[in-house]
Amino acid sequence: MNNPPEQDASVSLFPYQTPIDHLIAELKYNDKLFLSRFFAQQMAEKLKNHPLPQLLIPIPLHKKRLRHRGYNQSMELARYLSKQLSIPVRNDILIRIRETAPQASLPFSERKKNIKRAFGVNNVNIPTHIALIDDVLTTGHTADVAAKVLRQAGVNTIELWTIARTIRHY
Repeated sequence: MNNPPEQDASVSLFPYQTPIDHLIAELKYNDKLFLSRFFAQQMAEKLKNHPLPQLLIPIPLHKKRLRHRGYNQSMELARYLSKQLSIPVRNDILIRIRETAPQASLPFSERKKNIKRAFGVNNVNIPTHIALIDDVLTTGHTADVAAKVLRQAGVNTIELWTIARTIRHY
């Protein structure tokens, strides 16, 4: 593998295609927050025999985007996963320190540069095994940048849990 991912494992519920892409868009842009509960139930079922992390950390939005949207879809998913799996969730450890263009609005070639140095970590006691929570895994750049700063903060095992992932055909 030329560029192995920074996270140790990833779990995605679905391929990112119709109708899942439309449901994620409804959750993300149209306030259909009930979908986060549905997806969390599906994820919990998928993970029932999986070794669980000590903490869930949602991929954060920049505070401007959070103010505009009113919620972070990854936090909503993490909140329900926390209840389903009895794992605490923290949204104050991984922080968005730089405003970036939405990754979905950019061509693949520009996404890595866009997300570079976008995250920081609050100096708190972080468990050694965490799961990052996000809606979609596309290029993996967002998760890689987040995982890298968490690893530098002492996290040993980093998983990425997403609703969907794009399937690349080579």
